[in-house]
Amino acid sequence: MRRAVWSIGLTILLVTACSTPGPTGSMPSPPTVSTPLSSEASLSAAYQIDNPVARQAAVLRRTAAFLQSDTARRADDLTLSTLYTQAAFSSGRLALDSPVFIRRQGSLALIGLPDSMGIYLIDLDHADAPVLVSPWTAGITRLDVAWRVDALGIVYETAPLSGPSRTHFALMRFGETGWETAWLSDTAPDWWINTQGATLAVSEDLSRLVVTGPAPGTSALFDEATTGISRTLQITWERNGDRYRPVPLPESYRNRAEWLRATAQPSPYATLVEFLERLVTGDTEGAAQVATNPDAVSNALAFGLNYAGRRYIVTRITGGEIEFRDTRGAFIVTFQAGTPGAGPAWLIDTIRPLGAPAIP
Repeated sequence: MRRAVWSIGLTILLVTACSTPGPTGSMPSPPTVSTPLSSEASLSAAYQIDNPVARQAAVLRRTAAFLQSDTARRADDLTLSTLYTQAAFSSGRLALDSPVFIRRQGSLALIGLPDSMGIYLIDLDHADAPVLVSPWTAGITRLDVAWRVDALGIVYETAPLSGPSRTHFALMRFGETGWETAWLSDTAPDWWINTQGATLAVSEDLSRLVVTGPAPGTSALFDEATTGISRTLQITWERNGDRYRPVPLPESYRNRAEWLRATAQPSPYATLVEFLERLVTGDTEGAAQVATNPDAVSNALAFGLNYAGRRYIVTRITGGEIEFRDTRGAFIVTFQAGTPGAGPAWLIDTIRPLGAPAIP
């Protein structure tokens, strides 16, 4: 009987000892568990880094993680671009207001980063090695891609603070070491002539690019920057290996002015530029080919329009008439439409000083 009581007392003692509070009188705190940042929050944190080099590296790492997240797998490109843009801008550190553009195909993702941080191609199967497509992306407003088996044709546009957007093109090629930027239009000097406010047509096999756009500043005879009036050029770029070049080549002409005239789209202003350029170089026969009659050439010579060093401003273009002037005089030119398929589309008909009676 005593043994049983002793056993019960020992049990009560042990239970009491185990439940007695510690010296502080409180239970120990549970261990702290940190919750991982979401992919969007992680992106925002990367954009908050001050050091530019560290910021770029962190952004690229976390961009790859973002593109591999469950959110990315469920979203289409437009939705994903919006989510990324919101995450980047939530950092409060972006200097430019351009949105983010994401385009995906299979394991490949093309992304135009904000804040002029470039366009990158990321192979999500090898996300640790993003490939720089172009570093010149300030004011990006458009990003499209033609996906091919071993090549990508990338078209993007950037907008300056004022004026129309500019069109760019990049060719990506898959080689022995993976994807690489084979050709970037911005490195070709002649690309800049007519790509602001231009249209770009890309052939299905990426073998040809056709750029059609205004070309201000390509005539030494007219102050086109002041008026905004210029010729529209259509320049064809053909692929040769991993490079593109304009066809025909500028050096295949006697001078650059001839090449520009050959690429100019028909218009009264283009005809006027050619007419005056030929007169200044002494090519009266060539000037006569863009006029309806010999009097147009003889009158222009009498007015001194063949003198070198004259620089004009167009003051009015209305239908088939153009008024232009310089410090020596003001003139009005009338035009007639040429015969389709036979010579210039527009021909100079008359030229006279402004205010003089119309030539019958």
